[in-house]
Amino acid sequence: MPFSGEDNGFAVKWPGPDGTFSEPPAKPEDTPIVVYKGAPVAAAWKETADYYRIESGTCVLRVYKCWYFYGPSLKKILEGYTLVTGRPFFPPRWGLEFGDADCYNKKGKTPDVIAKVADVYRANDMPGGWILPNDGYGCGYTDLDYTVQELHKRGFYTGLWTEKGLDRIANEVGKIGTRVMKLDVAWVGPGYQFAMNGMRDAYEGIEKNSDARGFVLPVFVKARAIIPMYPEMLHDREKPKDPVTFDIYPSGRSSFTLYEDDGVTQDYRAGMYARTLVEVDAPKTIDAPPPPVAAAATTAGPQIAVKVGPAKGKYRDMPAARSYVVDVHLPVRPAGVKLNDKALPGLDKKEEFDKAAEGWYFDARDRRGVLHVKTKALPRASVFTVRIGL
Repeated sequence: MPFSGEDNGFAVKWPGPDGTFSEPPAKPEDTPIVVYKGAPVAAAWKETADYYRIESGTCVLRVYKCWYFYGPSLKKILEGYTLVTGRPFFPPRWGLEFGDADCYNKKGKTPDVIAKVADVYRANDMPGGWILPNDGYGCGYTDLDYTVQELHKRGFYTGLWTEKGLDRIANEVGKIGTRVMKLDVAWVGPGYQFAMNGMRDAYEGIEKNSDARGFVLPVFVKARAIIPMYPEMLHDREKPKDPVTFDIYPSGRSSFTLYEDDGVTQDYRAGMYARTLVEVDAPKTIDAPPPPVAAAATTAGPQIAVKVGPAKGKYRDMPAARSYVVDVHLPVRPAGVKLNDKALPGLDKKEEFDKAAEGWYFDARDRRGVLHVKTKALPRASVFTVRIGL
């Protein structure tokens, strides 16, 4: 909302209740007026690119166009700011995967990409989620419908290089099933505005003609972090999202809300998603092994509690139950591990842990020491706590 200035007794205000004046306006649609020493006066308004020039008699007042945001915390202030300026859209999960782009329609046909690229990716156990098979001036495409279907069977989405424009995007996206657009400077044109308009047209062309969203980094982790992970896979649809692993770096109290949706469609805009609260309560420092204690006192010593709350909400194809792995970074083997009040079996070898339905295993060689805890499939609506005795 605009911020008003004041000069020589003149000010810009907005009508308030009971004949008073307020700043800022009570409602965005309210019209401002010029006030001189508390009373409204006639004034002429002239708008420029940066400010309003207000003339009343011999007084000239400039009101610069700006917005201000306030709130109880920096997070709330930034939420207000990004509500006005715009926020990044949710990319589909496959849009974050590796991709491939080349021309296959000059010395062959577009479907050649299936055997030359897609099958080779899978034969060599390589990750990948999308392919642009017409990347090259004058390349074009043939048998696109067949190519899209066969690539999809292998876990790839198909995109197109937009050499000349978007005139066929409704058919390419809505009927054939392409989901990625690479824009070319030849038709996007020079300048910032043209480029932004071109990207907007491509983005809207995908979203209006489909339910898909338009479209392994090194991670530095600080203490108290809670990092969720799906199973390792070559593409997003290769495996079920089960188990979910929480990689935890305990230090005092921390919490994290896991957000999930179907990862592909725009249903999240209609509230189709789920949130799961994960809370950790641990000693502030566990970098050094604890001092020796009597065996009888072990269970009463310090502990780490990892509480996973119920999934609130629902989304397309949301599983009713799933298993979990809780990885906790520890310098030494724990005294024991419980799931709620039930003691879990401790396993000595990773092979035993991998085969077991539930239990725990401590690997002193994994990243300076990691405790791996596995649960059986649990209802998404349930609450459970992993308790680790130190």
